[in-house]
Amino acid sequence: MTKSQSPFRPGGRTAEVQRRVFEATSQLLVEGGFAAVTFQTVAERASVGRATLYRRWSDPATLVASAIRATAADQIPIPDTGSLCGDLREILDTIARFITSPLGRASLMASVSQSGELSKSTALNGHWASRWDEVLPIFTRAVKRGEISDALDFEMRFAQLAGAVYFRVLVMLGPVDEEWLEQLVAEIP
Repeated sequence: MTKSQSPFRPGGRTAEVQRRVFEATSQLLVEGGFAAVTFQTVAERASVGRATLYRRWSDPATLVASAIRATAADQIPIPDTGSLCGDLREILDTIARFITSPLGRASLMASVSQSGELSKSTALNGHWASRWDEVLPIFTRAVKRGEISDALDFEMRFAQLAGAVYFRVLVMLGPVDEEWLEQLVAEIP
């Protein structure tokens, strides 16, 4: 088989290398923040060549954004419980658990780091837009079930709910427990 005929193996070596690179990136982010993530340190920790990193990511900010993206997608799945309140409680609970984890906190700190490199990353900004596209069906399913009106501004409502979780965890340093989440989602029209 010639090189041009070789099949892409998303579950093969490529996926394994990406997993090791993202794991190394996440560990370094937790241990030392954004400044600790260099191509040299990630390559050493992941047991890959630096050229592998340079081929896939243009700079450390793009690598960190990609790692955060993959981790968030894995750790914050989009639920389908059969009800709007159930879906929102579940996703808000997983968001709270993620942002209180060591990696979640390190990701937040990196996102607002003084360097600004990560916050300007198109990889990270594109991630949040695509994550909204994944969250939107929670609301469209609720409209179909007659739970809410399609006149509701779904993005604004979700931003209010998720923002309340971030405020509770990061500013008030309070717990996001079942009772608190129940009260939060009970305010939905």
